[in-house]
Amino acid sequence: MFPFEILLISLIVFASLIVYFLERNNKVHKLKLLMLDLSWLYTAKEIENNPLDYTCGIEFFYNKKPSYVKMLFSFHPLNIKRFITDEEDKEFRKILGDDYLDKTYKYNKKRNQK
Repeated sequence: MFPFEILLISLIVFASLIVYFLERNNKVHKLKLLMLDLSWLYTAKEIENNPLDYTCGIEFFYNKKPSYVKMLFSFHPLNIKRFITDEEDKEFRKILGDDYLDKTYKYNKKRNQK
């Protein structure tokens, strides 16, 4: 192979990686926002139900999840249900109701339309 061909192939590979990581970055950003929204909804309901002794959703859920960088460079699928444990699912259902993910998705859709 000539140096030009090697350079061209490496540029194509580099451009492909850039596009992949830009798309992955966007997906990670949306997932982290969804987790944050879910945590805030949980905290708001907790304060509404018991204003003196409530559990912060950020400490209960968001801080236990992988960091932004770990999620960006992992090859795991970015699905919210993958990051919710059974214990957290039971607690969310108890506080927010059975359709808590639907409420969060609707909230995100309204916010993204603005």
